[in-house]
Amino acid sequence: MKFSSILTVLLLCVAGPLAAQRHAVTDQSLARSILFAAPSLPMSTHQAPRDTAGPAIHRRVEIAHSLLMADGLAAPVLVAGFRVEDADRDTLGTSAAVAGARIAAREAADGWAVSALEFSVGGRSVVDHGRPLMPVLGMDLVVGWGSLEEEPKGHLGLRFPAEWVRRAGPGWMALTLMPTMAWGHVHFRGCTDRGSGDNCGDLGVQLEFGRTRFLLAGGATVGLEPSRVTLSLAAQELFAAGQDPRVSLGLSWTP
Repeated sequence: MKFSSILTVLLLCVAGPLAAQRHAVTDQSLARSILFAAPSLPMSTHQAPRDTAGPAIHRRVEIAHSLLMADGLAAPVLVAGFRVEDADRDTLGTSAAVAGARIAAREAADGWAVSALEFSVGGRSVVDHGRPLMPVLGMDLVVGWGSLEEEPKGHLGLRFPAEWVRRAGPGWMALTLMPTMAWGHVHFRGCTDRGSGDNCGDLGVQLEFGRTRFLLAGGATVGLEPSRVTLSLAAQELFAAGQDPRVSLGLSWTP
């Protein structure tokens, strides 16, 4: 066998484990994120905007308990968050801008420790209870950090939720489907400027993204009126090798 052939085989053998290791770091950063642990349900406050020229701002406090569905391993995560929905009625219809922040804690040897942060911003259509077949559609940009007790690992996600809402007795019910595209292990790395198009920057650093991953969440929500309390049950799958689904039970309140 020629030396060049031997060298090629050795490079392929080394490149395989290195690529797998990079993918594992990406998957770990997503697996320990709030983005995967607990989908934010319901996706909207489901309150009709006021019939005035000004916006209708609604706030929501939410908590969730998430469990990993794998061989009886609990791996519990507690999530608490706060969201603001600013609905506006204009000539094009009704829409809402949404922003929120969430924090997660995991069980540690000496109690519970903060393990992840998440910030999101996005937009929604507003529910129309008179048209139950028309879904509430939205898009969110999510930025977060996981594994805070170790080296923080950043992640970025794009969520595209769809929710079908229907009045039920004194409250309402909703079914949600939430596909998500995400990048784990988002970080800055040192680089050398090699000229035009290198995208290195004056500081000699470059933003690097991990491998693109896809998540799919689904769930159901029951809203209780007039208390404005909602109960939700959701499950989410991260489509990556060795990752098991998570199920979360959530409670939220809109004052």
